[in-house]
Amino acid sequence: MLKDRNETSHVYNEDTARRLYDSIPANYPEIRRTYEGIRDRAAKLSGKA
Repeated sequence: MLKDRNETSHVYNEDTARRLYDSIPANYPEIRRTYEGIRDRAAKLSGKA
């Protein structure tokens, strides 16, 4: 997932862009876990947990 993310910063090739786009569903579970972890930590730090 991180490799794909880093590659998106400099994609000028349609085939590469399509491959990265197609990889989103496979990466989604990790993206969701990362989001939830950040959300939960922010809530704890702000006293809203």
